[in-house]
Amino acid sequence: MMKVGIVIFLAVCVSLGTAATRHQRDTEEDIQNAVNDAERELKGIMDKFYGGICIKDDNCLSPIAYCDKNAGATAGVLGNLAVDGQCRPNIWVWIVLAVIVLLFLGACICCICCGLCKCLYNCLCCCCRDKGYTPANTHG
Repeated sequence: MMKVGIVIFLAVCVSLGTAATRHQRDTEEDIQNAVNDAERELKGIMDKFYGGICIKDDNCLSPIAYCDKNAGATAGVLGNLAVDGQCRPNIWVWIVLAVIVLLFLGACICCICCGLCKCLYNCLCCCCRDKGYTPANTHG
């Protein structure tokens, strides 16, 4: 009777082990599929912003991109009568990005200059330095 119980126990353990392995493999495949879907969706959004093939402005991200007919495949042959184009950002998108970059660089330069000025001020004017906090009734 003891041997039958051990055999049943081992059979259950083996079946649970293979089921857990199969479940883990399915989970890994699900994660890989989700990553691939997210990558395709991001690429689609980026193509609608810059470089995607379009026929009209509605094929691009309409508030921030437009369909540039001069950049399409038929532009070289048909010129102004081109049928297709490529999505390109509007000019104000480039202006906003340039302003953000300039603000960031300005902030970095300001931090460097202010730190340098404070260091020079502390070195050159030691008499103006803050003496620190003195608690009440400790003047002695």
